[in-house]
Amino acid sequence: LFGGQAARGGTASVDAVLAVPPDTRCEADADLLMEWSRGLRGRLFSSLTSNTLRREICRNLRGQRVPAGTVLFRSGEKVDDIYVIVSGTVLVATDGAEVWHPRPATEHQEGTCVGDEEVGSSGQRSSTATTAVDCFLAALDHAAYTRMSSSVAAEGAVLGELRRAGSAQEAKR
Repeated sequence: LFGGQAARGGTASVDAVLAVPPDTRCEADADLLMEWSRGLRGRLFSSLTSNTLRREICRNLRGQRVPAGTVLFRSGEKVDDIYVIVSGTVLVATDGAEVWHPRPATEHQEGTCVGDEEVGSSGQRSSTATTAVDCFLAALDHAAYTRMSSSVAAEGAVLGELRRAGSAQEAKR
């Protein structure tokens, strides 16, 4: 766990940490991403109550430089990645409308999650997202998120059972 971006040279930025592969990050890198994630907008991070799950999500974010005009996903496609805009602008059009259609798309900027509204749903996109300018994004694999959230939920259930068992033992004394 040593040798992450923070360990390589002084103060690391979120961009620098996300630019390196997740498996090469150190605990200080995870701490930096955890703190950064607390200010993000979108369903994925705002609904997190588990610090364990938040940390695992932060550990697994992958930085991606994406040129302007790139379609990140289309309405009707299978959910694959969830994105956080680190820098740049992403246009999102709902109901299958293309973002360059005269109907206005919603503009999302730095600190916003895109594609997270389908987390836990049927697994199909309900919108189309396209980068309006060159962007730096943090991507999270949807399947990995599902595995992480299931694992954390199972861990929480086990801990809850252990607490209840301990309380029952205390009550008997």
